[in-house]
Amino acid sequence: MSKRTKHKASNSSSDPATVNRKIILTAQFCLIIAASIAGYLLWYSVTQKPMAGCGPGSSCDRVMGSSWAYWFSIPVSAPALLAYLTLLCGIEIVRGRQTSPDLTARGWKIILFAGTAVLASAIWFTSIQICVLNSLCKFCTSAHLLGSLGVLLLLSQ
Repeated sequence: MSKRTKHKASNSSSDPATVNRKIILTAQFCLIIAASIAGYLLWYSVTQKPMAGCGPGSSCDRVMGSSWAYWFSIPVSAPALLAYLTLLCGIEIVRGRQTSPDLTARGWKIILFAGTAVLASAIWFTSIQICVLNSLCKFCTSAHLLGSLGVLLLLSQ
């Protein structure tokens, strides 16, 4: 291995394109997990089957059984799932190899809009859980944390 090859190999992790790709993949991973949790919460809301690790009277049961878990009779996990999926679509638009600059700009606008909604919702619903319900649902909180982390990673780009 020549000196030039060694130097290039040792610096590959600090290459801006590599770092950006790793950050976006990490954000994508966080959003996929958040969407999965939101999907699980939506399934629970629709079927009313017991959630794993959340028995009657538990924090999860108090949060998911409250009026705050619904918006106009729609489980709040439905728009959450939609927001996470919208962010994932925005990532795919931005990451497209043959995407025009106009389409890339639209992808970032989608990410900004949906990301702002996710961050605002996470703050709002976590505040409701703490200040009003005095209970924290581990599934809701995990989705909020992962979704927020994914959005913040994307917005750092």
